[in-house]
Amino acid sequence: MILMDMQVGSTLEFDYVNRSGLVVRSQGIELVSGSFLQFYAPGWTKGYYSSNWNDQTITRRPDGSLLVTFKSGDGKAEGTQTYWPSPMGFRIDCNYLWRGDEPCLVESTIGLLKLRPFTKFSAGQKPQDFGPARKGDEVARRLAADPQRSFVFSGPSREVTVSSTLPFIAFDARGYEQEWARRQDLLWLGHPAIELKKGVPVSYSVTVEHPIRMAPMLRDKAISATFAPLKQAVKPWEPRGVRDMQLSGKPKLEWRGLHLFVGPQSEAVHAKLARDVLPKLKINKVLLQCEQSRWSSLKTDTLKNFTDLASLKRIFDTYRKNGIEPIPLIQSFGHMEWFFAGGQNRDLAFNPLVPYAIDPRKPEAVAAILKIWDEAIKVLKPKEIHFGLDEVDMRGAPDDPALTTELWRKMIPQLAAYADSKKLPWMLWGDQMLGPGQAPDAALGDSVAEAAKRREVVPKTATITDWHYLNNPNPAVYNNVALWKQWGFRQIGSVWNRPDNVYGYTHAIINHGERGMLQTTWAGYYLSERSMLDNWGQYASTVLLADYSFSGRKERPKDLPYKPETVLRDLWFGGERRTLAGSAVIWDTSAAPTDVPEGQIVLQKPLRFYDTYQGGEPFTSYTFDLPNEVSEIKIMLRARNPVVEGKSVLLATIGEEDESVHYGWDVRVKDDLRPLFRAQNGPDGTSVVTIRFETGSGPNLVLKQLDDEAALEIMAITLVPHGKSR
Repeated sequence: MILMDMQVGSTLEFDYVNRSGLVVRSQGIELVSGSFLQFYAPGWTKGYYSSNWNDQTITRRPDGSLLVTFKSGDGKAEGTQTYWPSPMGFRIDCNYLWRGDEPCLVESTIGLLKLRPFTKFSAGQKPQDFGPARKGDEVARRLAADPQRSFVFSGPSREVTVSSTLPFIAFDARGYEQEWARRQDLLWLGHPAIELKKGVPVSYSVTVEHPIRMAPMLRDKAISATFAPLKQAVKPWEPRGVRDMQLSGKPKLEWRGLHLFVGPQSEAVHAKLARDVLPKLKINKVLLQCEQSRWSSLKTDTLKNFTDLASLKRIFDTYRKNGIEPIPLIQSFGHMEWFFAGGQNRDLAFNPLVPYAIDPRKPEAVAAILKIWDEAIKVLKPKEIHFGLDEVDMRGAPDDPALTTELWRKMIPQLAAYADSKKLPWMLWGDQMLGPGQAPDAALGDSVAEAAKRREVVPKTATITDWHYLNNPNPAVYNNVALWKQWGFRQIGSVWNRPDNVYGYTHAIINHGERGMLQTTWAGYYLSERSMLDNWGQYASTVLLADYSFSGRKERPKDLPYKPETVLRDLWFGGERRTLAGSAVIWDTSAAPTDVPEGQIVLQKPLRFYDTYQGGEPFTSYTFDLPNEVSEIKIMLRARNPVVEGKSVLLATIGEEDESVHYGWDVRVKDDLRPLFRAQNGPDGTSVVTIRFETGSGPNLVLKQLDDEAALEIMAITLVPHGKSR
């Protein structure tokens, strides 16, 4: 991301990132971490355009302004946001236009304002304190005030005034269930429901202002340290792993699966899952969404993140060797952006302007997807296949349920006949075949009558992988289970990263004696270790599904004797080690060693890095002389402010080697109680991070804070000399 150079003298720097939205910084510190624009039907029954899922045109102009242009593929939704710098901040001119006949509303986010720098807000009255984080989904009680034309947000070192010619809301998103709200403690600022009428433009302006506050000069500090010997700097530690789970005896459900993507960097991740993780969790199926692969009938040479077929075959073979059955999922109707990538095959799309679904009325379109399936079956040799088929009319289709049904009834029999010709059982998602009231959520069949017409053409030999992500622990809520059984279909319940969803839906499936459960992961369209670390909670949810689907245990997730993130950490990062001697770094006063799970440390008076919100010690790095070459260091630390999950907050450097410490992986703030997964949780919100070096050859150790928002503090450092063997 490049911040604008033209804003010399302005107190705010801003930029717009494609598909992510507005980013605002003050003296290098991020205050706004995104925005989005949604054109939608009343009641959110249909989305017409989303800036999260479509590209924007971003023009940075010589006068320092920035023009963002939005347009849907069908040309019905369009708009612009123009950002104008000013000495005190910037102004946004917003212009939106709807050309469709359908009713349309716009949700326009001004920005996702980080709450941590601010303790008070004012909406034309005496400043009020922000209360504790709110829980639950009730919208009204999360509003800071009624819609206003101006809000002032203030804190010890920051003050921001946001004004709009159109009244807007400030929505407290702490603990909110939406995925965008899980980054940090955020306030959603914006206009949630602007009504648009066909051909009538809507325009308004927003100003964001921020008074200048001088920041101190930050510098390095050299620490004169001594070193105290530790006989057990490293101690053997056996991870608990799955010992607190109930995975013995006869499973309650015979089908226990995990949905994963592939990708050019995924092979090693899949191998580790197949070898070290999933067998221990008694997961026996993986549903591998693999359409984004280099099929010979597609032009993929210039496309990124497509998986080589040789690698894909090895992934499938690795799972089989470890007793896990891999099932390929290739979207075969909607969600076909991969099929149209690079501009190819648009003539086979239902709507070439919004190439999302193929048109089953075109024989050549059906032949093209079946040709890909021919290759997949030949290379992968599956025992079962999955055609996808969820949300088939989500983009580029008119609001015409009867037409969707017509296309569905054209496509499904052809796929069913194909599976029969290959003598392969097949699966599909269930959302398009459920009408209102026939499920707690994700009933996208438009009406009970249309949903029934769609079910009529699905043979009872198919398995419905029915996804419902409502975070509700009551099995009775999942009325879809009884309905599918009544209709004569086999089914697999499909859940997401919501603990009570996993509990409630799994018990509903068990209670009705159905086939099994599937944990879905939606963390991008290709898998890598980085994406896994960035979305650790999604993958850790598999632990819950494994336990409940195998044992049927009755404890709710909050009452289990383990945390899923910790179990996955033990399986992924755990390993036995032997006792090693080392030394504690002493910069304040020597004390008795303190035991932590993997060894010993000596607690010291905390070394504090600069806190951009509260001020304090103006140090951005600390340097320690080393007594010898080092193979690893162990650091006890804590952050005073939260930052984005996975963000690098500390760099440890010895000579030419350096390693990063990441927020959420290795360190958190005291009141962030979520488990870490690359480090051990210590007392009082601390963590103990182990950093290993190849040679550790250098005269000193430098610990540099990479993000002054984090405001780290170091309580202890242990050194292990180079040459110690594991």
